[in-house]
Amino acid sequence: MISRLGCKWFHFLYIFFIVESPMAVQKNRVTRSRRGQRRSHDTVAKSQLSECGTTGRVHRRHHMSEDGLYRGKKILEKQGPDSEDE
Repeated sequence: MISRLGCKWFHFLYIFFIVESPMAVQKNRVTRSRRGQRRSHDTVAKSQLSECGTTGRVHRRHHMSEDGLYRGKKILEKQGPDSEDE
């Protein structure tokens, strides 16, 4: 049987460490190797570039070129300064 003093002490520990724990605390230190393995996928990848088959200009893959061409087809007309939308 737990004595009265032991019961109070157990109750204090239970409340202090389990119920009212203000934030998470790690059990073990993370090693440099583990930290590096976790961060290995965090780098920013370079954008893939392609050359347009009709104009020969370089553009991002799966995006239209500055001329409004995508895979050899005109998909967007350039609007000049004289054209106004009403």
